[in-house]
Amino acid sequence: MRKAFTMIEMVFVVVMLGVMAAVSVMYIPQTKLQQAADHMIHNIKYTKSLAQTDDRFFAMKDGSINNYSDTQAQHWKAGMWQVQFHLNGNTTKHSYSIYADTARNANTTNFDGRPMSGDLIAKDPQNKACLSGYSENNLPSECKDNIAKEVRLQETYDVTIDNIELPDACKETNTARIYFDNTGMPYCGAVNISSGNTNLPKRLDESMKITLKRQKQTATICVSKSGLIYGSNDGQCNK
Repeated sequence: MRKAFTMIEMVFVVVMLGVMAAVSVMYIPQTKLQQAADHMIHNIKYTKSLAQTDDRFFAMKDGSINNYSDTQAQHWKAGMWQVQFHLNGNTTKHSYSIYADTARNANTTNFDGRPMSGDLIAKDPQNKACLSGYSENNLPSECKDNIAKEVRLQETYDVTIDNIELPDACKETNTARIYFDNTGMPYCGAVNISSGNTNLPKRLDESMKITLKRQKQTATICVSKSGLIYGSNDGQCNK
């Protein structure tokens, strides 16, 4: 009667246990907070990719596109691809939008800082849903009943934007935003172009920290001043 396993049998058992453990980890479902954070990281990276492939300076100098004038091309930074976080409001609370703001008129440089009909709203590459949590009444017609669920954090995941840390010069009321230029460098801050007043996005000079919350759990997303986008396990943005 055998009283012990052979070495080959022991190795086989260990290998099988390792495979079973790996498979079980693969099938552990993500929490809603993890899903929301992962989608946000992916979408911020997607915004950076859009900026790198669509140089807004040259797009706005091209007179064949929306009749942009050279004057508007001087303010091309106002039209960079951006992620805007909607922190308050009735239909947009705790959501975000990905878009490139436009003046929408050859006779004005009034970039209004909101994703509106006439602006360039990013679409999900797979299902073509609009990546904007803003009010559908103000979005282009193709976004009507066609909003990507992942940008509506509270509605889809019961997740809120608990806090966004930015340099003081970039802070706004009830909103925040991060832009990228064609080299992938991040910018922040509101745009104000009016008579005698020209405020354009500023280069991000310290990390942007986004804290998402669901019940008692939090997740941290960072955008470094060099354009690195990542999730932080320790709640700090040190890269």
